[in-house]
Amino acid sequence: AQFCVRTELEVSGGGRAAWAGWELDLRSGFFGTPGFREYRLYQFLGRESRLFRAEFWETEAAGRTFWDAEARRSQLGALPPSTWRKAPLPMYYRVLHQAGDARLR
Repeated sequence: AQFCVRTELEVSGGGRAAWAGWELDLRSGFFGTPGFREYRLYQFLGRESRLFRAEFWETEAAGRTFWDAEARRSQLGALPPSTWRKAPLPMYYRVLHQAGDARLR
């Protein structure tokens, strides 16, 4: 993977159900998308509402094509503002080094 999209999220207590459905829809869009490699969701210890998600793409073009699509922009705006403590903002990174296998065993 050469490209990473990282999004930090702070989900409000009452918005967790709405966010979970949104996240499931977003994840289902990855599979079958050319260039998609891996997805991970992390939860900060001690802060139940604070998460970050990371997607890994074969190329920058593949990741940006996915996120720049009109459907994705509509999906980001689909949740009511009360779902978030802070609005999600995808950030883009070039993967410089990758070693090992971090899959859960």
